[in-house]
Amino acid sequence: MINKNTHDLIKTIKVEDWPYQAVYDFTKNHLYVTNQRSNSISIIDMQDYKIIKTIDEICEYPEGIDISYKHKLIVVACWFEDNITLLDLGSLNVLKKIQTSGGPRAFGKFILEN
Repeated sequence: MINKNTHDLIKTIKVEDWPYQAVYDFTKNHLYVTNQRSNSISIIDMQDYKIIKTIDEICEYPEGIDISYKHKLIVVACWFEDNITLLDLGSLNVLKKIQTSGGPRAFGKFILEN
């Protein structure tokens, strides 16, 4: 973790293989990190910088990740599985996998809500 103002290293947190992208949930003070080679998502409590949960086998090569507060969803672009996986923001259970083509990829914030 790096201080956004000073760019100083705060702490190193070991997650699963090939951490790729992260999204911050300000309602829970959690950081969700996709781990490509582990096919998982690590959930970090930003109060004490500890991993509180790992969601295994989320999909093959989870890449982009974002949050829809309007629909209470975590949205994951699953590159090698050709789908977008939707998780319930509260329970963290997989709700649905939406098939795509061509290996969906996403970088940064990709959900725009009014």
